[in-house]
Amino acid sequence: MTWEKTVPVSELAGRPRVFKRPPRQVALFLVGERVFAVDNRCPHEGYPLAEGKVDGACVLTCNWHNWKFRLEDGECLLGGDHVRAYPAKVEDGHVWVDFAAPPAEATLRRTLDGLRKAFDERDFGRVCREVSRLHFHRLDPLAAVRRAVEWSHDRLEFGYTHAYAAAADWLALARTFARDWEKQLICLAEAVVAVAEELPHASPSCRAALLAGLNRFLHSPLKQQHVRRLARQAIALVQRDFAGGQAQKPAAEEKEIS
Repeated sequence: MTWEKTVPVSELAGRPRVFKRPPRQVALFLVGERVFAVDNRCPHEGYPLAEGKVDGACVLTCNWHNWKFRLEDGECLLGGDHVRAYPAKVEDGHVWVDFAAPPAEATLRRTLDGLRKAFDERDFGRVCREVSRLHFHRLDPLAAVRRAVEWSHDRLEFGYTHAYAAAADWLALARTFARDWEKQLICLAEAVVAVAEELPHASPSCRAALLAGLNRFLHSPLKQQHVRRLARQAIALVQRDFAGGQAQKPAAEEKEIS
């Protein structure tokens, strides 16, 4: 049984409520006669979405950075990452929420969709968050690097790039951190963003910058501090709201880094 009774629907009149089901916090909203449930933490930087504003079109706005989410399915309409939405209904005067984990294929599809947007925008922070979602949902984080190659190989002027060679080094480095997900994540995200920066519409200086990629991480204290901050933030955001990894692995993308 994955449906759980939460709060009386009468308590949602005038304001949302937060229902705590460790490790999750779920924000409950009443809009007209419809009830909605979404993760309470904004996927961007963790601001409580129950503090946000909802309009008549059932769009929730995070008050911190103005990200907007469709309550019905958690789709991000303005900003970046989607927020998880839960099926909700009213029975016997209470709000019931279905906490069943989504199918692994759906999780993989949505995560890779978000990764593609982060790849196109060269958004290192979001790349970290999406790769962490693969990891904590027991999917294959290496899928991020494979997809980066798929999304770029036919868009390169000479059919190849230094980023692919550098990606091999990043992967080799990642394998040396078998027990340290934060460092693995940094390596994988660097590989993905390096490939994105090599695409034709990237800055002309990207190739030279890429060749110094490993040195950037290993020898620049400022870069190292910034990258680790983004990685730690991504891990904290994703792990805190992780539903326990109950989803089954899909047929594809199922290997772990070893």
